[in-house]
Amino acid sequence: MAIERYKLVYNSNGVLVRVVEVTNAGGVIRATPIVYTSSSPGFAALLSGITSCSDSNLEVIQSCLFDNTTGDYLNLIPFVRYSTIDTLHGDLKFLGDYRFVSSGIIPYTVVGTSVLQAGSDVRGTKCYRQVLNTSGSWNLSTHPQTMAITINSISGGGSFVDVNGTTTLYTNEKVIFEASRDGAGLLLGTLQISAAAGQLVTVSWVEMST
Repeated sequence: MAIERYKLVYNSNGVLVRVVEVTNAGGVIRATPIVYTSSSPGFAALLSGITSCSDSNLEVIQSCLFDNTTGDYLNLIPFVRYSTIDTLHGDLKFLGDYRFVSSGIIPYTVVGTSVLQAGSDVRGTKCYRQVLNTSGSWNLSTHPQTMAITINSISGGGSFVDVNGTTTLYTNEKVIFEASRDGAGLLLGTLQISAAAGQLVTVSWVEMST
């Protein structure tokens, strides 16, 4: 079974206008694809060689994605993922990730998670609740997908630390932190909630589900 090396490009009339060579003979993605047009020398011979490769059932797939580097859809880096798919058996093989920069096409390593676009992989939300007592704590840094938090001081007070410093909670006090909840709005920055011995605080929060 041969590796598919070319991508054929047709115009709206179904006429082949160019051939893009995306891999080398071994199936490795080229850093810079080679483009052939009808005016290129040996174009007819090139087409003859492609059409004679009838035993090839692998196709190259180009996926345009974003690297959600910080998990909050605010720092997205575009990149292209190349794979091959076996159209006979359905097997998908990853070939590599690349970025298009001014100097050319370079390999890319995903830092966070791969998404189609901002908020595109969000399917809904999940709700959580935690009881803090006897020196318990809750930290936003361990829940990066959080969109909203409700703090309830049941008895004995408690405290939280945010960008303004430490705030002491009163008994029966409720504090709410909430983002836009539009599928991309997340709570950012510092937020740590604590309860010491003799204090009882409940924390309820909502996270994006992907």
